[in-house]
Amino acid sequence: MQLPLVLLSRDSDWEWLVLRQQAASRELAAGRIVGETGVGKTRLLHDYLRQAETAGAMVIVTGPDPYHAEVPCYALRDTIEQLVVLDLDTIESGQGSPLPQPVRDGLLEIFDRNASNNNDEQSVASRRRARQEALLWALDQALTQFSPEIVVVAIDDLNRIDRPSRDAFADIVGDPHAMPVLVLATHLPAFEAGWTARHPARVLEGLPAENSGSTTQVSARGDTRWLVERPHCAAAVCRPIAAFCTGGRHKSICQVGRRFGTTGSHVGTQRSPHTTGSGRIG
Repeated sequence: MQLPLVLLSRDSDWEWLVLRQQAASRELAAGRIVGETGVGKTRLLHDYLRQAETAGAMVIVTGPDPYHAEVPCYALRDTIEQLVVLDLDTIESGQGSPLPQPVRDGLLEIFDRNASNNNDEQSVASRRRARQEALLWALDQALTQFSPEIVVVAIDDLNRIDRPSRDAFADIVGDPHAMPVLVLATHLPAFEAGWTARHPARVLEGLPAENSGSTTQVSARGDTRWLVERPHCAAAVCRPIAAFCTGGRHKSICQVGRRFGTTGSHVGTQRSPHTTGSGRIG
């Protein structure tokens, strides 16, 4: 079986992503891909990101910390590090090009360079605002320095990232900003993202059983030499997969991978040079 598997029956979902990108050419736009675990949220997102980067977008991918411990500001810090190169010692000392005070405060907190007593003196609201300003500043710096057609920030598993980062992303999509930035996120259906209604969500449904079966057949045709060389494997491998796909009980290609020992993290999650985020499927 040739990987990545062919992505079928997602034309309307792909068109929705293209429309979101077109909206972001005028101002910051956002969208959420919502679905159950294994339905293909991450696969769809990463296929789109690869094409967007090929077309000239700067792609940033982030997600929860590797241990899913909700480390404060992890996703936010990861995003800013991909957008701009920082000299934190210079920022902390106040030397070099002056930064607006909210941006400086936000960067120092995000990168854990603030003294604890300084944090205590600031209100929760002012610290949240500072984190938002730091993220907006980093986006503006990336647009100025690298001149991409658009910056696409993708947050995989929004429901699993830390609360300060989640708030910062919700805050930047909550207000209009005249910059070509598209913020995309995946999350489970029951999760409340806190994003404004002007940024729509796309709910993914499972693939019909007949499409799951045809996906397996198409991908298998990519290289069938192993079946010729090992005819005893054909019945042992292909028949169970075909029965599993067409049984009407399982809708997701990711579920097929898990059922037959192929982990979803290997399906369609190749990283671009700009990306460092989580490679988790679904």
